[in-house]
Amino acid sequence: MFKFFMMAILINMTQISLSFAESNEKKIESRALKAISCLRPDYPARALSARQEGNVDILVSVNEKGKVTGTEVLKSSGYPKLDEKAEYGFKHCKFLPEIQNGVAVNSQTTLTFHWRLPESIY
Repeated sequence: MFKFFMMAILINMTQISLSFAESNEKKIESRALKAISCLRPDYPARALSARQEGNVDILVSVNEKGKVTGTEVLKSSGYPKLDEKAEYGFKHCKFLPEIQNGVAVNSQTTLTFHWRLPESIY
C-alpha cells in the first residue's frame, strides 16, 4: 500500500509539472527573434597584419526551432576575409524563435559584426 501511495504522488507531481510547463508555453503570444549565443570568430591573421577593420551587415534566416538556415552578406566590410569570418560566426548562432499568435515562425534579422583591431596592435 505504501509503494502504491508513493507512486500515485509521483504521478500526480509529474502531471502537475507537465501542465504547468504547457500553460507557460501558451502564455507567450508574441516575441521577436532573439539571439541567445553566437560564435565569435578569430580575427583573420592576414587581415590583422594588414590592419583591416570594418563592419559587416548579414541577413540571418532562422527557422521555427531557432536554428540558422541561411546567411547573406548585405553590406561588406570591404575585405572578403572579414566578411567570410563574420558570416561563419553568425551561421553558428542560436536563437529563441520569433513567436506570432502563440506559434513559432520562420523569420529573418540583420546582424552587424564589427571588426576592430586590438589596442595592442596600435
